[in-house]
Amino acid sequence: MSVKTGTLGGVVGEQPLSRHQLNIFRFDAKALVAGVILGVVMTIINAGILERVDTALTGGTWFPLAGGTHATLSVISGLFFRLPAGWITGETNALFAVITGSTPVSWAFLINNAIFPVIVVLVSRVLSMRKWYQYAVLLVPAILVGYAPMIPATYSVFHLTWGLAFQFQLLTDGAAFLIATVLSYLIAQAIARSRVAD
Repeated sequence: MSVKTGTLGGVVGEQPLSRHQLNIFRFDAKALVAGVILGVVMTIINAGILERVDTALTGGTWFPLAGGTHATLSVISGLFFRLPAGWITGETNALFAVITGSTPVSWAFLINNAIFPVIVVLVSRVLSMRKWYQYAVLLVPAILVGYAPMIPATYSVFHLTWGLAFQFQLLTDGAAFLIATVLSYLIAQAIARSRVAD
């Protein structure tokens, strides 16, 4: 499918980073396989290692390392491979986390990982994603809305006050935002240059 030129990210004539970026769905084999591969990578990194490290460091109340990796890989999957690949990536990790019990609140990942890629796909339709600050703009709603289900999960599992559950989530959100803004920009630019996602 050809991509129309137009106003993206406030710049007239700026082409989107991915030629599939104006689409919401992408059902070709490359996109679906990429969703699975990114899901396996996320699972190895997060459910296999970082969620356990975060749980050891914070008791599972917030996820500074796993949040950053999750947000980065979710942006890459949604940006280049759209839906349902973004769901496949996130839910692969969530299901493995639930099955293995990598953290006491892993069941909430199923909800987070269903919401997050939808926001990535919708926001990236109106931004070119060629500039670093556009990743920050995309990540603010993706993280704040996509990770919001963790607040009641943390509240109920750890029997915290709502205020404390909210504070712990803000710590995850801040770490995820900082890590993913940098990594997703760098990785996305490299993928675009390689044209491997076309």
